[in-house]
Amino acid sequence: MPNRYVNYFIGNIKTRPYVLLGFAGFLMGIRSFIPSRASSLDINMHDMYFVVANVSLYRFFAIILLFLWSVYLAANRLILSRRLTLFHVLFTLTPLIFFLIMQNHTWGMDGVSRRYYAVDAFEAQKPLLNFAGVFITVMLSLFIGQVIFIVNLAWGVIKSFRQRQVVKKL
Repeated sequence: MPNRYVNYFIGNIKTRPYVLLGFAGFLMGIRSFIPSRASSLDINMHDMYFVVANVSLYRFFAIILLFLWSVYLAANRLILSRRLTLFHVLFTLTPLIFFLIMQNHTWGMDGVSRRYYAVDAFEAQKPLLNFAGVFITVMLSLFIGQVIFIVNLAWGVIKSFRQRQVVKKL
């Protein structure tokens, strides 16, 4: 009996990959109620310092994913290509997976007392991976995914409109 539901879900992913958006949104919503060790994301940009609670980020991502899922449900017949839908889902979920993996990574100088230090004191502790470059790449992936979504939906609407115009002329 459980295999039937698993096969149905996997079959849905093959024909309707946007189901993953709803599933991920639901999981993000649940995750927002589970406390974590890292309770906030600190962003230091030049002379500004932002602190965003992880709960707020999880709920924001959940709302966005559930919104995209509902748009796909409402406009299922207007979507141009299932392949473009799959690319959109992958390019949207990749940054969120990156966020979940990097959530517990310390982005600042963790363990260092809050005093002024010379920048060259930390030159010996350069990370092996350039997180800024990875972050930009991941955010570019998210942007490309949303452009794919808009193109897929707009092109599908235009194609549907043109087909209706041809039917009306006949």
